[in-house]
Amino acid sequence: EMTDEAVAWVKDMLDYNVPGGKLNRGTTVVSVHRTLLNRSLSETEIARASVLGWAIEFLQAFFLVADDVMDESQTRRGQPCWYKQKHVQLIAIND
Repeated sequence: EMTDEAVAWVKDMLDYNVPGGKLNRGTTVVSVHRTLLNRSLSETEIARASVLGWAIEFLQAFFLVADDVMDESQTRRGQPCWYKQKHVQLIAIND
């Protein structure tokens, strides 16, 4: 179980890093699932595919944070990179 502090950190990190992207990886999961089954999806199947899609979006966000640190980038999606936040810095590589 995560502490309240850890939950708050993860929420802050996700709110900062995930929005603003194209989200095409996440939405593609549902579309591909539907295409592979060649039928409409049930509510449960949509929910499960959506969870997988969001996991892929979170993974992509991590890759971008790591890339920003390695490249010493200053901005991402029109705002300072996550690791440039005073309370984050190189701890970002663990996010």
